[in-house]
Amino acid sequence: MLSSQHVKSALCDIIQSYKSPRDGPKLEEAKSLAGSDTVRLMQLVFPVATHIQMEVIANYGFDPSPQGAIKFINLVKKYAKEDDEINSLFLEMKSIYMPPLGANERLDMHSALV
Repeated sequence: MLSSQHVKSALCDIIQSYKSPRDGPKLEEAKSLAGSDTVRLMQLVFPVATHIQMEVIANYGFDPSPQGAIKFINLVKKYAKEDDEINSLFLEMKSIYMPPLGANERLDMHSALV
């Protein structure tokens, strides 16, 4: 199991990848095509975001698969309950590909949408 510091590093790397010249345009194109349609967001944006995430988490010992991504997110959620910095990074990561639900939302309000 990764330490909280490694989880922070992985989240930072995912955020950087989402904004990188290689991956950022793919994510932005998917978001543009989805517009404000939630179903299209799930069809177009989530797969791109998840693929990018899987590439990054492979560097941290997770299987680069949907199952690996789920294991990583579950670990993030575990640490986020006790670590405000991890919670903040997790929310920042998701805010890149998800529309905001509300200004004061916390991790537990977003959990079903990962």
